[in-house]
Amino acid sequence: MSGDGTMIRRRRMCTACKRRFTTYERVEAAIQRWYGDPLMQLVEAAWAYVSFAMSTPSHFKVTLSGVVEKEKDYPAYVEMSRESFGLVVQIVTACQAAGILKPGPAEMTAVSIWSLVHGIASLLIEEQISHTVLERMSARELLIFALNQLTLVELKPDEFPLVEQ
Repeated sequence: MSGDGTMIRRRRMCTACKRRFTTYERVEAAIQRWYGDPLMQLVEAAWAYVSFAMSTPSHFKVTLSGVVEKEKDYPAYVEMSRESFGLVVQIVTACQAAGILKPGPAEMTAVSIWSLVHGIASLLIEEQISHTVLERMSARELLIFALNQLTLVELKPDEFPLVEQ
């Protein structure tokens, strides 16, 4: 992390495509930055994921969209996936304890949240969201609206201004 605690300097290498990436580190930084505030962890980790997709769509497609064939031939890739999903479960568990998300199996709730966030990221980079929607709200506001469908507390976009990572 940088001196001010906002940026991760280390970047992992994808063993499949040999490129370096920061998705895991961006999500991890959101968790650390908002320690003790699971709602902010949820929003900022989700935004880190969507931001990664929008800033490097081709890399997102390779590393996070099931394009890698025979992924078990890449143990580091499998480990990275396991660790990344573990972060989502960690956020879900904290949100459930705080009454932000419904109680239940944390892993199943994490799959639901990941699928929602991944779906929005994929739709954004493939330009499959109508311009009439994107003229009314930013990608971040759309993400918050979608998360709002799963939370027990109301998320208002103006309560989650964009925080520089």
